[in-house]
Amino acid sequence: VPLAEVEEELIALFGGEGVALAEDVLAGLEHLQDAALACAAMVALADGELSERESDVIERVFAPLVPDWRWYLAWDNALQRFREVTPLLVSASFDALRALVGLLTHVTGADGTLSQSEVDMIVAIGDCIGRGTLFRSLLPPVLRTLGEPGLRLDGGTVSLPLAARADDVDAALAAGLAGLARRGGGRVTVRRL
Repeated sequence: VPLAEVEEELIALFGGEGVALAEDVLAGLEHLQDAALACAAMVALADGELSERESDVIERVFAPLVPDWRWYLAWDNALQRFREVTPLLVSASFDALRALVGLLTHVTGADGTLSQSEVDMIVAIGDCIGRGTLFRSLLPPVLRTLGEPGLRLDGGTVSLPLAARADDVDAALAAGLAGLARRGGGRVTVRRL
């Protein structure tokens, strides 16, 4: 499927000007640019290679917005940044997440192919930020447009575990200690503590 047709369909599905819509939304939400770039790089790298066309789309969208955009094109760097900015994605608006899904599908379709591993990564990102249902609902029309309606949306085996945040750790410790206090004592291993 030619990229122009993919862009045309994305415009119809997501509104606005396809990737221009994503650029506009992300430009207006400076705090999401790093997150969107990390996600785009992770999706582009999910199949084991970054095609020249995928790299071109990432450059076109992010070079004017994120000075060190090339740094994100290594898997470990993209994953590191994703983990840092996940709280921003968790609190992002529906419109911003819709634009993000549009951008991610545009990046994956840029080379004319869409692999199961790329779809799994998009779904895993959605699941990780608690918006898996939204991401899954936006993907079927894109998969049909790209001629890949048979690709699964179950997320496969991709998992993006996040490190516990300080607030989560504090809350878990407080709850555990409160339970010990209610029971009048107890035992806990050092590892669990």
